[in-house]
Amino acid sequence: MFRSTYPAKVLLFGEHTVLRGGRALAVPCPAFGLQWTLKRSAKPDARLKEFVWFLQKKRVGKFLQISLLKKDLEKGWRLMGNVPHGYGVGSSGVVCAAIWQRYGNDVARSLEPMELRHRLAEMESFYHGSSSGTDPLISYLDRPVILSDRGLDITELPADWARDFFLLDTRLPRKSAPLIDYFTRHFDEDLKWQQTIRTGWMQWADDCISALIEGDRPALCHSFAKLSEAQLAGVPKFIPPAVQPLWRGSHHRLKLCGAGGGGFMLGLTKDWPRTQLELKDWNLVPLFRTNKVAVLD
Repeated sequence: MFRSTYPAKVLLFGEHTVLRGGRALAVPCPAFGLQWTLKRSAKPDARLKEFVWFLQKKRVGKFLQISLLKKDLEKGWRLMGNVPHGYGVGSSGVVCAAIWQRYGNDVARSLEPMELRHRLAEMESFYHGSSSGTDPLISYLDRPVILSDRGLDITELPADWARDFFLLDTRLPRKSAPLIDYFTRHFDEDLKWQQTIRTGWMQWADDCISALIEGDRPALCHSFAKLSEAQLAGVPKFIPPAVQPLWRGSHHRLKLCGAGGGGFMLGLTKDWPRTQLELKDWNLVPLFRTNKVAVLD
């Protein structure tokens, strides 16, 4: 059965540190997504046609019903939605997940998560040159996933886990590669800074993950605030100057959401109405409300 929408993803905790031994927690984000839409009068989506040409020449193509996909694109089927590009919510991963779910063959549907991740990574390399496969996997599974150097584990979160979480739009698209390169290089070369990250940022991120899974809200708020402080002190260049004064609000804290530098920042509030007033000049996206995906022409 085809799904009506395919969600984006949000990396709640573990940005950067997951690359150096820490845990990370990524979740589907239904506030943003794509859906298959039929527009008979429109020309076929040129970018999707280029993607299909790429797929049929790759090993991953044998897992897909390429002929059917080609026919549907010629009929006017296309992916439409509201996933922003350059914001760290997995825009290309959603495309891969939507194609795999709708056009994957019987073998594709039987793959274990790790093998599936490898195949999706091969698909997403069309967009990035290389890919971990994590973003499309989360969009495809529509489940929270814990990532570590040991692999990945599908996990469960309390029903109300998203309560008080929100995204703040910095209004700045960003490229993640330079930020990731800076963090990993600095981590590897500066042993003092590495120790600070391990005992601070990495530990607080891990504590946030544990507290969220266990439903321990006080511990989550405490660890989130500590993580927020550690990121502002450790990598202020990853936080846009206009956003830094908002980092510690009267009723909220902010942290990086993904690589940083722009896109979205992740917030946790103790009073949503007051936080809305305090940040009234900024676009906020509450994760605790599932918005219907807008189909944009």
